[in-house]
Amino acid sequence: MQKLRLLTRIAFVVIPVVVTYRFLSGASRATIETYCPVGALETMPFYLQTKSFLCAVSGINLWMLTTVVIGTLLVGRAFCSWICPVGTIVAGIGSLGRRIHRGFAVIWRGPLDHLKWLRFPALGVILVATYHYGDLVFRPFCPYFVGFSGHGHGIANWSYVLIPGLLLIGLALPFFWCRVLCPFGATLGVLRKVSPLAPTIQSGCTACGICDAACPQQIPVSERRRVADMDCTQCLSCVDSCPSKQVALVAGYRKPPVPRPPAPAPPATARPDAGGSSAVKEGGGLAP
Repeated sequence: MQKLRLLTRIAFVVIPVVVTYRFLSGASRATIETYCPVGALETMPFYLQTKSFLCAVSGINLWMLTTVVIGTLLVGRAFCSWICPVGTIVAGIGSLGRRIHRGFAVIWRGPLDHLKWLRFPALGVILVATYHYGDLVFRPFCPYFVGFSGHGHGIANWSYVLIPGLLLIGLALPFFWCRVLCPFGATLGVLRKVSPLAPTIQSGCTACGICDAACPQQIPVSERRRVADMDCTQCLSCVDSCPSKQVALVAGYRKPPVPRPPAPAPPATARPDAGGSSAVKEGGGLAP
């Protein structure tokens, strides 16, 4: 499954590059904004008030947003780990950070995890500012637009310093942009809680902890039993890593119980024979 996901991610990195090349060469009028669902989200308050779109946003963006929202409600937050080009770049930086930073694999399992709530005020500021100014104010702060648009409208020179800096924080804090700042990730994280599809621990779990270590978002999978966390992106690393195949993608909201440990074997009882010694009986007892 991870090979398929890798191919999908590569394809969705190549697609915006091709779209931008065709636009800059004059072969097409479509830009990467034409198909971006974030634009529709950013302008939603304006659209609901005026029934019109801002700037480069159109009905295509609204359909893209609707598709992603429905997909997230049905199958979870897979957009972030299967499609989003920024998510692919952030994951690559995270892989490099894992090699150079010893405490990298568990750094979010502590007080730093509270930073994830910052993306919700960030989303609110973007929505209010876009509505107030009547412009796509998020453009110079968006890694996708800055990185793939070919210096599109609204990008400032400082964007080329700010965005790489924010992404490179991921060398110390994995998925920093996605977990802490991404407004679209905040939206999909809430919708993900509604999805019935989630990685779920099965009854034969041996509590080896391999799935915990495999999760790039550092979710303690074996403790959750059913992984419905906002940060779960349905990458299925936990499913693929389990050596006993006891993590599966399951539809339903029931959290499986923690399996009971096997009952200890009854203690052996000794009965001396005529010579004063004792022998073990078949089945764990003592032979006469």
